[in-house]
Amino acid sequence: MVSQSNIISPKYYDKRLLFVFGLCLMIMNKIRHSLSRSEYLSPRPFSHLNIRKNVRYCVNVVQKWVEILKVYTNQSHPFQKKSVLEVGPGPDLGTGLIILALGADTYTAIDKHHLVSQAPKEFYELLLSKLRKFPSYERAETAYQSFLKGKFIKQFRYIHEPAFPRFFPKLNEKYDIVVSQAVLEHFSETEVRLFFKEISKNLSQKAKTLHEIDLATHTRLLRELDPLNILRYPDLIWNALRFNGSPNRSRMSDYRFILEELGYLNIDCHPLRMLDLSYVNKMRESLSLYKRFRKYSDEDLSVLLFCLLAERD
Repeated sequence: MVSQSNIISPKYYDKRLLFVFGLCLMIMNKIRHSLSRSEYLSPRPFSHLNIRKNVRYCVNVVQKWVEILKVYTNQSHPFQKKSVLEVGPGPDLGTGLIILALGADTYTAIDKHHLVSQAPKEFYELLLSKLRKFPSYERAETAYQSFLKGKFIKQFRYIHEPAFPRFFPKLNEKYDIVVSQAVLEHFSETEVRLFFKEISKNLSQKAKTLHEIDLATHTRLLRELDPLNILRYPDLIWNALRFNGSPNRSRMSDYRFILEELGYLNIDCHPLRMLDLSYVNKMRESLSLYKRFRKYSDEDLSVLLFCLLAERD
């Protein structure tokens, strides 16, 4: 059940105004990314140089994973003695060190963007200082010292693959848990299906997969003003203005359908943040949504953030 504080009710503005405003921002973003020679560099809404904020972020993310997995697996220490794969860790490997400190056997991260070199040494030093009382702190410390020397060990690996997930690197391990945080929405609809299909080959029996997925408009100026702005545009316009890092337009039911088709079990879609249904009704009544999105239920359209859990047989 989503708490009342996580149900938002934006003010409803004229659909033509929001359509044009969103279109202008998409054009500007497309031009900005076309002119920039750098790759996707900002996976978090704050600077990688904000050390304390990034440490808190990593700790909070892993704590949330632990709480969700406790309920889903009925295990008090869900990462203990597990092989863990994280997809898209972002500008650092802080979550990996925490997971090792919690007793995981191995941690592997895979990303299409090579961002882990962004985090300064001070980030890891502060993080490790907070992990000293964790049950397997020494495992995290050993992994960090190896990483500091530019090396990775079997227990702590990082794989950079620019073509991921269209090209799946060889993973010489079976994973018990796969996690990601606000990553899958940046895959295309085809890539989401490919990811779940390919990763299933590297999952151990009864392996768990946990992904937090952000379905809202990502443009900061529109995110609170018009959370469903990305659903207003015809596919022709949307595809023409996409760039590296743009979100897809899949809804919660689409992710569930993919997992069901691929044979995953115990699928749980748990909404974390939602729109007030009256806002969704106003969009539907004013025909603000592009026609192919009108087939979705009001509840499906109202979900802005959700956790996707599933198990491999």
